[in-house]
Amino acid sequence: MLRIAIVDSLYESRRDILERVERYKRRRERMLGVSAFGSMQQLTIEYQYWSEYDLILMSLGEEDEARKVLAGAAEIRRLDDVVAMVLIAPDETHVRAGYRVGAADYLVRPLDDGKLFAALDRTLGADARGDGRDFLVPVGDGVEKVEEKQLIFIEQRSKTLVYHTASGDITADGTLEEAAQRLDERRFYALGRDRLLNLDFVESVRGSELQLGEQKLQLSGEEQKKLLGALNAYYAEVGI
Repeated sequence: MLRIAIVDSLYESRRDILERVERYKRRRERMLGVSAFGSMQQLTIEYQYWSEYDLILMSLGEEDEARKVLAGAAEIRRLDDVVAMVLIAPDETHVRAGYRVGAADYLVRPLDDGKLFAALDRTLGADARGDGRDFLVPVGDGVEKVEEKQLIFIEQRSKTLVYHTASGDITADGTLEEAAQRLDERRFYALGRDRLLNLDFVESVRGSELQLGEQKLQLSGEEQKKLLGALNAYYAEVGI
């Protein structure tokens, strides 16, 4: 059973989110475990000792409270690099901060069932942790969502990253090291210093040519040898 944590310092707001999640469970006929917390500190303490969640819904509130919530989110992300996070905020002020903690979605109040249900559908689409999640990347003055399972490879170009996805390319700020911290380390492989490959998209390795989805990349002899070793280890682990 998937588990959801709700964090909101205001009782009325926390109850409103909880009631919406309960309506979602009934309408989607889903078995979900739901826990509510009045602060990120309460959730963080529980997380350190015995809990693990599939999704955390976090209400940011006013400026001081938002900073505390985001600091707690960063600590939880350190403890759990898989859990999906959805931020609920009064405006778009903290959207880039959401990117830094690996938020899967960012909802602006007023909250309604349609908005929340859509976010829950997106983040709870897979019935297992680690099947791939969505995350935000900084683009210009805002952010754009990337689906891990649709990500073919990432390429570092000077001071920007190009996310090559099944639906097109996204150019964003950041470094390859930062991107790697958000991804499933089993599935993504570092090819040299400037590319991260999704091993699920490897079609073939023939000589010096790698077929990655519809893209072809050139490999050195050493790169080919290491990549084949990584593929064999990955396939053995996931049972292919």
